[in-house]
Amino acid sequence: MPAAPSVSEAQARPGVLKRGWLFKEGAHTLSRAFPSRRFCIVVDGRLEYYEERQVLLRLLPDGSTGVSLNKWNLVLHEQHDGQGVLVGDIVTKVNGMDLGLQMLNDVVSSAPRRAGAHRAEPFKLTVMRPKGEVPLVGAEVLKIGRDRLQVTPSPREVVDSRPPYVFIADGESDRNRWHAAVEQCAIQQQEPPPPPPPPPPLSLQVQLPQLPQPVPIGFDPAAERIA
Repeated sequence: MPAAPSVSEAQARPGVLKRGWLFKEGAHTLSRAFPSRRFCIVVDGRLEYYEERQVLLRLLPDGSTGVSLNKWNLVLHEQHDGQGVLVGDIVTKVNGMDLGLQMLNDVVSSAPRRAGAHRAEPFKLTVMRPKGEVPLVGAEVLKIGRDRLQVTPSPREVVDSRPPYVFIADGESDRNRWHAAVEQCAIQQQEPPPPPPPPPPLSLQVQLPQLPQPVPIGFDPAAERIA
């Protein structure tokens, strides 16, 4: 299996426990027979998996890419459709060169153009396109055979039921490293809500209802008012 590329996302993004290539079995019989190669990242209590794509990026008339990215080249916004990239893509290479910790817009703006090349000549980008994610908090994580890792999310973390996720690593030692990273997220417990405030102390003084004053026998209130 090829070595993991120097993905700037995984270098700059905090909290990444492990990243690299795995094969993922699908939920159906046919897709299980032909696993898909996915770039996987264990971060923030989940396992994200991506598909590698090659796309073309054409500059806008003002010479800009028209793409807004964060510090690890995650596409946040694109000004026009048809620019090749989609929101959620992570750009890893430009014309075959790893971005590393460089920003896409900086690399494109400073890239030398061949003599006589038209300004509209596109850049060839390698992107990681998100395909899905597996919630890991409370998940059951099992080693299957020599190189497989099976993850069953907690019912509290998913809406629809589906078969467990199965990932295939590059041998037993690689599988064990993935197992350690995934299990670290799985055993993390969500912070419990703060306890409710204690009830106010009960007062020992009991307030009795106020009773009407007794009227003396033979007392006439009307005669008292006339007097």
